[in-house]
Amino acid sequence: MVISIESLPDFLESIGIDDDDVSISSNADNRWCIVRRDSGQWSVFYRERGGDFDESVFDSESDACYTFLGRMTLLQITRGRFHFVDEVEG
Repeated sequence: MVISIESLPDFLESIGIDDDDVSISSNADNRWCIVRRDSGQWSVFYRERGGDFDESVFDSESDACYTFLGRMTLLQITRGRFHFVDEVEG
């Protein structure tokens, strides 16, 4: 499966990410952003007070989307919204 910028919002919704946490295809303060730069590369970063932090740059849209989804999954884990099961029932 390939994640694209068009399908990314559905994946984010499935893990409970609020629209207020992210900005797709544009810069917005106090949010995680994923944008395509003028160079054609994709950038994933947290934007605060006009600065881009923890930025990762990709040549591939799909690689950027997977990274963005991974960061948002980690965000949900740190918020306690995901719980891990210690044992597999069987």
